[in-house]
Amino acid sequence: MLLGSGFAEVLLAVVGVTVVTMTVGLVISAFIDNADRGMPLLVLVLMLQLVVSGGLFPVHGRPVLEQVAWLVPARWAYAMGASTVDLNPALRTGPDPLWEHTAGRWLLGAGVLVALAAVLVGLTAWLLRRLDQVRG
Repeated sequence: MLLGSGFAEVLLAVVGVTVVTMTVGLVISAFIDNADRGMPLLVLVLMLQLVVSGGLFPVHGRPVLEQVAWLVPARWAYAMGASTVDLNPALRTGPDPLWEHTAGRWLLGAGVLVALAAVLVGLTAWLLRRLDQVRG
């Protein structure tokens, strides 16, 4: 669709969600002071991503769930992959606008992933600076 290779487009979606989810883990790690508290929180974040990605059940048109999904990296990466392989015709519940088979939708997903990564890296840096001030 955009890169000329569906494999490359889906691979970029997988790499993107991996990097952004890693930055979510960094934020959680910088926010807590004990690793024992972090593991349950990381599991909770992972489960949230699975639920609101749109792959298990539709989130489009569900008021609260759809707004929460906008903040979840898995939703955008799944939308990138779904728009590459054109999953909308396979849905029985109606089309998801983020899954339209267009380059614009794929680029929207990629752009949101980049923006989420930038915000999360900034938040991690701020949390670490705050932690350094407390220790110093």
